[in-house]
Amino acid sequence: LRLLEPVVGSCDLGEKSTAYAFSRFTEVWAKLGVWNLRGVELACHLDSDMLVLRNMDEVFELLPPPPARLAACFACTCNVNRSPLYPESWTPESCHYTCSTAGRPPPAARYFNSGLFVFRPSAAVAAQMREALLAEPDLKRFPFGDQDFLNEFFPEWVDLSFVYNALKTLSVFHREVWDSQPVKNIHFIHDKPWDDQGRGEGPYQALNAMWWDIYGGGARKDGGVPSDI
Repeated sequence: LRLLEPVVGSCDLGEKSTAYAFSRFTEVWAKLGVWNLRGVELACHLDSDMLVLRNMDEVFELLPPPPARLAACFACTCNVNRSPLYPESWTPESCHYTCSTAGRPPPAARYFNSGLFVFRPSAAVAAQMREALLAEPDLKRFPFGDQDFLNEFFPEWVDLSFVYNALKTLSVFHREVWDSQPVKNIHFIHDKPWDDQGRGEGPYQALNAMWWDIYGGGARKDGGVPSDI
């Protein structure tokens, strides 16, 4: 374990107005501290609400040499339920996954989910991030916190297969994508399995139960990955 110097702290941003989609995004800026890793040429960040099912060491080979600086997976921007928490521009027609399964050209706006990304740690980049954030009069244009900021900071990001950051919602709204390749890493966005404990009903109940099974060690007895994932 290493203690990382934050790019910005709560005291730096505490006076800035925000409009976060979810209150928990108040703390997501801590993630930027990974750019302050020392003695590491290449790294992969994973959010703590992920479940790695298969080896994916190859991600370290998927970020091309400089000037490429970051590789990540597309976010799903469907907003099928038309939640007011999401941008109005998020519709099925604007979603990368909808376009890819329909054989249509990709949407002009490219937007990644910041739950997983491959990057090159750099104190200089961390300093540039800090300067950019401190120069913002407020943070209202970053409702998804670090994710919105990183998409703006790295506009030329390299796209990775969804299997490395398989948003659990893809299993419902983009089942064709979900079934197209063996998932390597599930991202439990929104409600978390540890709050559910495998009980109740809903479209993600099987995934939540699997998280608890692996957490408890049961799934590791036969390899840990159900045949239908």
